[in-house]
Amino acid sequence: MIPFKKILFLILVVFLSFVLLQSCDTTSSSSDYEPITVTGIVSDSQHEPIEDAIVRIINPAPEKVTTTNEFGKYSFELKVDSTTAYTIEVRKEGYIIENNEFIAIVERNVELPAFRLSTVNEGGDNDGEGDPPPEVVGEAASIFLESVSATDIGVMSTGQREDAQLVFQVVDEFGNPLVNSNSVDVSFRVGDHPDEDLNLSSETVRTNENGQASVTVTSGKISGTVQIIAEFEREDGTVRDSQPVRIVIHAGLPSQDHFTIVLDERNKTSNRADEVTVEVLVGDKYGNAVADETAIYFTTNGGFIYGSSFTNGGRAASPLTIGNPIPLNGIATITASTTGENEQSVSASTNMIFSGSPNISVTPETFNIANAEDQQFDYSVTDSNGNPMEPGTNISVTVEGNEIDVLGDVDISVGTPNAIFSNLSELTEYSFIIDDAEPDEINDTPVYITIEVDGPNGSARKTITGRKAKIQP
Repeated sequence: MIPFKKILFLILVVFLSFVLLQSCDTTSSSSDYEPITVTGIVSDSQHEPIEDAIVRIINPAPEKVTTTNEFGKYSFELKVDSTTAYTIEVRKEGYIIENNEFIAIVERNVELPAFRLSTVNEGGDNDGEGDPPPEVVGEAASIFLESVSATDIGVMSTGQREDAQLVFQVVDEFGNPLVNSNSVDVSFRVGDHPDEDLNLSSETVRTNENGQASVTVTSGKISGTVQIIAEFEREDGTVRDSQPVRIVIHAGLPSQDHFTIVLDERNKTSNRADEVTVEVLVGDKYGNAVADETAIYFTTNGGFIYGSSFTNGGRAASPLTIGNPIPLNGIATITASTTGENEQSVSASTNMIFSGSPNISVTPETFNIANAEDQQFDYSVTDSNGNPMEPGTNISVTVEGNEIDVLGDVDISVGTPNAIFSNLSELTEYSFIIDDAEPDEINDTPVYITIEVDGPNGSARKTITGRKAKIQP
């Protein structure tokens, strides 16, 4: 029996170790934000620090517990990934339990007002000797953010919440809130901010009976992050200010005037299944990039395209695949759309050439150059729809014959269509001239002209024949 018990004990130890490791793994997830520090002080009704008071954050879970030091001070470290309301409790044997609430904001430390605990015997008739002595609050020593109604607002006139109220707390050196008898003027100023249209409801506010001063910030026309700082001046002339409070101002909805569709290429061969990136630039009516994850929808009457994409930094993209169906005129229309203010559609379209095989035509196709004369030739290179070849296609003209000069469009690399296709003729129509280089010679010789095309659309070649007959004009 003894060996069996040992084996059973070892199995139990291994199992419990495995469970403990798994628990550690599941509770040690990292955060993208730096933890914040929550500090405060606990004293009695006479402002004497209380040592070894139990301080607990009881909501939300998980609970955190610490105790005060000899100076009545305590400190917590919290991981905060969004604006969160916490409930904190302080207790000590012989004292009445106290609770309080505070707001924690991402990456912003919190200094709480002092807890003043009363003994279980305090608050009665004071042994028949009249009311207890009034509280004594010292000079203003520090200021911190007590609460904020919203940390994210929208630019003005876009249907979003446009303002946020910030409440700042002023306390003395023991952490006690100021009272009316020693109130101070708190000034508010804007630190880093996106534009001058931003507004603060007040520049200076006197603290109330709870030692608090509040201000409302209202957004302007530009998105970004704004910093609000509260400060006051002590009797000795030194200025104490709060840590900057960040308010994020989001952009408005998409605007038709700030909606642009662009292509990285505008002419691709229709039989190669190439991809072209279709990109959309989206801004609100003030020119701010719209909020990330704004949905953009795409359609096309040529080839196929991924139907939706989401903005990042005001940009969204989708790949267009060149293929069937091929539009009748070889020019596809791609449309991007989204929804703007008042549920109005916002859209833009652009065109893309699906080009085919090359065709060459030249005028004239027969010729006879007279003595000391020249001849102009006009030629075009297009597909069956009259559209140009894909950019980079090479076009060359060679002339064979004695005593002949040639000038003009004889070595061409096809360019790119512009956004409105107003330059297509420049990409399809060319010309050159050949002339009699030796007018004193009277030999009658043949002349051969060859036009060649080579590129992604394929290859083509056309040759015409004439004479330099030395006919007197």
